[in-house]
Amino acid sequence: MTIYPDTSFLVSFLAGWERHHALAMAWFRPRSEAEWLISPWAEFETLNILRQMCREPNGPPPNRVEAVRRYWRHLFRAGPFVRRPVDWLATTAGCQELSAAFSVRQRMRSADTLHIAILDQILPDLFVTSDGNQHALALARGFESEKYR
Repeated sequence: MTIYPDTSFLVSFLAGWERHHALAMAWFRPRSEAEWLISPWAEFETLNILRQMCREPNGPPPNRVEAVRRYWRHLFRAGPFVRRPVDWLATTAGCQELSAAFSVRQRMRSADTLHIAILDQILPDLFVTSDGNQHALALARGFESEKYR
């Protein structure tokens, strides 16, 4: 089985201090043997959000986020995370198609739309998110999708 997690899942999974960490871990454990596909967009957005958390009141110190980054790098080497390249021209064309087909009917933030357009290239068996709008868009596009919370 292959799983493409969105950023909401990845941040909760990686950040032990994040309020939904336990939920993400509980969802991950029975699927830990799956191949977890990570796009360049998901990798960048996840690390950027983790770093931005340092700016929040009572946020983690930068060295804790750096430790999480190193741990995530280890998960790419040891598994179960696997980087999947994407064709950015095809991705932006996919975003345009999604916008034309669905944006007049449902909420579609640009960054979320990127994740759904990427699904067309990496073709995972399952998409996981906590974002209801993203979940609905994935389903509308014909992908298997689950909300982990």
